[in-house]
Amino acid sequence: MTTLIDEARAILVDLNEKLEAARKKAAGIDVEIVGVSFAAHCDDAGARKTLDALNSKASAASLEIRSIEVAVSEAKRRVDLATTAEAAESEREKARQALALLDDFAKRGDQLQQALDKFIAKYSELTNDFRRLELLGYAPTSYALVKTNMQSAMKAALMPTDLRIEHLPPHARRDFRDVIEGWSRHVRMRASARLNKSTKAA
Repeated sequence: MTTLIDEARAILVDLNEKLEAARKKAAGIDVEIVGVSFAAHCDDAGARKTLDALNSKASAASLEIRSIEVAVSEAKRRVDLATTAEAAESEREKARQALALLDDFAKRGDQLQQALDKFIAKYSELTNDFRRLELLGYAPTSYALVKTNMQSAMKAALMPTDLRIEHLPPHARRDFRDVIEGWSRHVRMRASARLNKSTKAA
């Protein structure tokens, strides 16, 4: 698809070619003038007539060159205008695309905040459950270890992102699901063993 800037540049190329051709033509006329000038000014009627004709051609060639130079200047101006217009349209298109992204961008922020709020609420519920298990005498581990493992799980979860807190070696990485499930198995085994013991005693 041909754009305005393509058209403007094509015109400029064409005019520059015309200017080069006009200058070559003028140079050729000058060479001819040099060849007859002496004879023309030494009373050679034929040479005089030829010189007059060549001078006329030289004048016309000079005017032609000047007019083409003016046209070239205008063509350059139009190329600049087209370039500026194209750049402006490119910026407008970027602005339109940016505006189109804003709705989803804003939604992402809302979704992230909701997810974070939900995470915090769930973590609070987890700590409350731990406290209750602690009161029952079935805490799977110490609360300090709970915090340490949960912090490691958070750090490991953030490692693939630019929000990472620190890089953890493989042996130090934790996963919320696996850690909590491990604790649950531990409590389940203890509680089940206690119940089985009570049943047998009865």
